Amino acid sequence: MLAIESPLPLFVGRDGLPLDAGYIYFGTVNLNPVTSPVTVYWDAAGTQPVAQPVRTSRGLIVRSGTPAKVYASGNFSMLVRESTGEQVVYERNSAEWQTSAYVDELRADLASTSGAGMVGFLQSGTGAVVRTSQDKMRESVSVKDFGAIGGGVINDTTAFNTAIAFCKLMGKGLKIPDDTYLLTAGAVNFAGQGLAIVGEGKPTLQFTGTGRAFAMDTLLSNGSVFSDMRVENLRIVGGPSITDGFYSRGIVRSVFRNIVVRECSAKAFHILHGVSNQYDSLKYSANEGAQITRPAYGVYITNNGAGYYTADCTFINCISEDFSLGVGCYVHDGSGNVFVGGTFEGCNIGLAIGEGCRRNHFISVWCEVNGIRDIEVNSTANTFDDCYFGSSSSGPNVEVGTGKGTVFRGGYIRTANLQSASSDTLFIGCGFDQNLSGTLGITGTGTYRVFSATKIDNSGNVVGNMDDKLGTVNGLTLSKGITFPATQVASSDANTLDDYEEGTWTGSLATGTSGTITMNSGLRTGSYIKIGRVVTVSGVFYVDSVSSPVGELSLTGLPFPANSGSSSSRAAAAVWASGLQATATTQIMGCIISGESEIKLQKFASGSLSAMAADVKADSQFYISLTYVTNV
Repeated sequence: MLAIESPLPLFVGRDGLPLDAGYIYFGTVNLNPVTSPVTVYWDAAGTQPVAQPVRTSRGLIVRSGTPAKVYASGNFSMLVRESTGEQVVYERNSAEWQTSAYVDELRADLASTSGAGMVGFLQSGTGAVVRTSQDKMRESVSVKDFGAIGGGVINDTTAFNTAIAFCKLMGKGLKIPDDTYLLTAGAVNFAGQGLAIVGEGKPTLQFTGTGRAFAMDTLLSNGSVFSDMRVENLRIVGGPSITDGFYSRGIVRSVFRNIVVRECSAKAFHILHGVSNQYDSLKYSANEGAQITRPAYGVYITNNGAGYYTADCTFINCISEDFSLGVGCYVHDGSGNVFVGGTFEGCNIGLAIGEGCRRNHFISVWCEVNGIRDIEVNSTANTFDDCYFGSSSSGPNVEVGTGKGTVFRGGYIRTANLQSASSDTLFIGCGFDQNLSGTLGITGTGTYRVFSATKIDNSGNVVGNMDDKLGTVNGLTLSKGITFPATQVASSDANTLDDYEEGTWTGSLATGTSGTITMNSGLRTGSYIKIGRVVTVSGVFYVDSVSSPVGELSLTGLPFPANSGSSSSRAAAAVWASGLQATATTQIMGCIISGESEIKLQKFASGSLSAMAADVKADSQFYISLTYVTNV
């Protein structure tokens, strides 16, 4: 007598998992086992008949809860059902699966295009539900799913175009595995509404032919845009006939991160009509390898026709270096952009700001070893906080040509030249080289103001204070400026300016409900400037460690409380944060409330604000800038 066994190691259910509390019926060959049963037995001798249906537990036939075998005389049909009564499998003749033919058929099914749909998948964790492996794997799309070969030998342009078209149609992101892909310049448009293109590791896209390499173009009229794109972790390599390495036009509210460009002749990064985008770690550098073909510009920011300039974007730690005949970063036409960190060095001109620009803000930007000058300003109301302009060039490090209302706060300026067409340049707390001649290291005939300037030696140490200069006020020339005592006595006249001071403040992150956040002791000090009742604070604050922070998040320790009078109101802070939990939004809101000495921090998502203490983790960084009114 033959023992009855599953055609697989275990009886499995429709979900691909071992069948629990299932039903098994045995019947006449080629007939329904339910209506045409055959007698089966618990023993090989055929003395203990089995009452059908047989039950299962964890994929095994059981007798009174104990795994057991069932025996039959001759061949039979078999029907397997779930505990719910749903059919799992019907086999018309046991002889078919007791041969290798059944195994071969199963192997063929698993190897077919639908084979992944036959294999179950269960994510770890409470509440996970069973899915097929096919559904799981189709969550993401790879260029290799559409025939990309890699290796840098066979052209993969067709595969990339097919993959991008599929992702646009299905609303999926595109992954590019770490490899080298040969592509034709101008033959792939990487732009698409909501499209995410993410390199795994840092794949290389090697472009041949002429024109632009990695191009994202709306291909539409002025004002037409794509939004919510994301491009990350790519190395873009061109050649002598490639003009732009990275090109984008009409892309808004998108994120571009960790992108390297090599070998192009015009612009490494060419950005037209970008609005509210984040550009993080864009890099062109000889440190990435020998550069045969070098661009005229590292980062080139401009418009897409009148009224369609690049505005309100954030550039974080962007690097352009080591191409002596070019410009590291040229803001040709841009407004309200913020540059945080980054380096422009080893160029002809490090940073240039054209006449069509206004209200751009540069924080902790580093420029040195540039051939002609570090920075050239020809626009209105641009601000530089804690920047370094220290090239030992033949000309001035800072050149203000037609710039109006340019503000330099803190930082180091080796020397500056203010041309006659410039006006109202303001230097606050800047350090100038002690060895240079001229008035505070400033030359030229443009109008300017200087407050609290210092002399800096070759080691970066402060070796003396410089005279303040206010210029001409109502016909009276003030060579020493205005000095306020260390302890000021406020006037009863609200229109009298009787207070000016600068200092530092130590910030701490506090939670509203529970948990703790420990700050880096060496990177938790900000600076402030108080003019009358107006206080401007800024700083960079690093987190060392956290312990289950929950609730509201506040940056405490402001040097003065906010105005608590009847005319007071909330003041908004400019906040940039990095290193947060992966699920955290990058859009952070900050404000100071009447009478308080702390900045409330909240995250903004889906049209509403919410607490964000739980989003902070070790190595999180916060950059803060705030201007508010105090009663003090």
